Amino acid sequence: MRDANEPQLFDLAAFELAMNPLTKEVLSTPGVGIIGSGAPTNKIPDRAQLQSVLIEADGQVIYDSDKKPDDQKTLPEIWLTPAAYFDDAGDLVRTTATVAEVPVWKSGMTLPGPPAAPPLPEPPPLVTVPVIPPLPPPPLLPPVRTILPGGLPPPGGGGGLLPLLNALAQLLFPLPPPAAPLISGVRIAPTTAIVCDGDVVNVQWSVGGNAANITSWRVDLFAVMPHKAAPVLVTSMATKIGGFPGSTQMTMPPISRAAIAGLLLPNSAEALYLFVQPRVTALGPLGNVLTAANGSMLPLFPAGTTTATVGLKRGGILPPFGVGNAAAPSFQVTPAVTPPFLKWQGMALADPLAIRNAWSLTAEHGSHFGLLFASHENIPGAITLPAWSTAARPTGNGNELITVRFEGLVPIPAGANGLRAVAHLAFVGGSSPATKAQVLARAELSSGPIRRNTAGNVVPLPFGAQPFFTLQTTTNVPAAPLGKNQPLLLVDMPLRFDRLGANNFVGYPLDPVNGASYSFAAPPFNFAAYGVQAGTGTMYVTLTYMVALNTTDATDAVGVLGVRLVPDNTP
Repeated sequence: MRDANEPQLFDLAAFELAMNPLTKEVLSTPGVGIIGSGAPTNKIPDRAQLQSVLIEADGQVIYDSDKKPDDQKTLPEIWLTPAAYFDDAGDLVRTTATVAEVPVWKSGMTLPGPPAAPPLPEPPPLVTVPVIPPLPPPPLLPPVRTILPGGLPPPGGGGGLLPLLNALAQLLFPLPPPAAPLISGVRIAPTTAIVCDGDVVNVQWSVGGNAANITSWRVDLFAVMPHKAAPVLVTSMATKIGGFPGSTQMTMPPISRAAIAGLLLPNSAEALYLFVQPRVTALGPLGNVLTAANGSMLPLFPAGTTTATVGLKRGGILPPFGVGNAAAPSFQVTPAVTPPFLKWQGMALADPLAIRNAWSLTAEHGSHFGLLFASHENIPGAITLPAWSTAARPTGNGNELITVRFEGLVPIPAGANGLRAVAHLAFVGGSSPATKAQVLARAELSSGPIRRNTAGNVVPLPFGAQPFFTLQTTTNVPAAPLGKNQPLLLVDMPLRFDRLGANNFVGYPLDPVNGASYSFAAPPFNFAAYGVQAGTGTMYVTLTYMVALNTTDATDAVGVLGVRLVPDNTP
């Protein structure tokens, strides 16, 4: 746990839950405790004061202290203090629990009310008779740690009350368990420009707590498909064991997408939807697992892909005519009642904490299905990136849209049949389990930037390029709005240069759930214009996403995550 005021997220890995199953009933009455770090401290040990606790499971909020009046009142008034710690001399110090300092907080715990009025003093006795004090009881000795398997003290050795007192001392003053190591901050090095099959990447992490038993590390790179109910594939694409106890980074062997090929649907495009997630495991002297932590994910591209071959910019590059339309990066809000249509607005770098807004996700960000995403946008000075993530918060009536756009001139990929526009829709922030979302999507090919007016219509030449191919949704995706109890939504648009004239999805490996929602705009394909542009070896691609949100929670937002072009080498 960091010493910070912002919310902190802790995930339980699948293997942890497999070893220690938890029910929703247990999670609905949680407790939070603190143990000493195992390192020498000052007279006052490290301690924590919590403002609130929120627990989510399977995309649903199971417990929220802010909605429990007693817990909401009690939590900020309690300090979590370890029951025992080592002082600066290395001596074990036991703390005494008080009203405001406890080692464990449990839901439902209450603070005592004001003390009762003291009783009236008793009248003095008429006669004072000296009393002979009784013999003192035997001392309560420190616990004797020799215990039979059944938990009873061994027979003999003094008999009488002494063994019973030792057993009682052991119950009253148990030795604190040894502090475990704590792994956090697992991620692929933030300066990594792009991650591809066959790449060698550097994985970084932080370690705290008692790391004395760590002898080595195991680092894995797993493939993830966020739109699947079981998103993390069980086979690692790269594994390395080694390092020394104080290691906080490891350079991995080359990523092998072939290692998980048997886990993908045959004759599908699933290999183009993958993310890569690092996992760091601390190992003990016998190779035993001490603890482990998952890291944030980045999109995984086919081998040899570079930012120069697939990179896009945030749009719109050509804003609508008229005063007040912001240049890129920008977004547009489309209310349920139009016209007049609203202007394009400049996009913030952080959550503005207001509706009718969109912002760049420049740091690690969670999702409603418990997956943590990294961002390429944290690379200083980067304008063209291989993938983008954006959050949008329209008015929660389900009828308002927020439009975001990504575009750029990319080379026609050699050795591939075209490109695929891939993105995932998720919920970011908020706590309402009833929140729903939908998206409209469009992919266009042209010779340069396309200008649209505030109503969304293409402005004719010479004020902007004209699309010669448009693939778009004609109905909201998905037909039944996405909920927080579902995996992330895959938004997949194939741009197969060898089949543009077919104007249908025959033979396309397309996300089978939402394929029927797409259509080809009329006129569907301008072959002459395409031929001229293809002769340059490049293609201008524009991707547009329009999201709607239905919620009563003003902190909920929709994330359009990992927007990217992927060279399409499917048959």
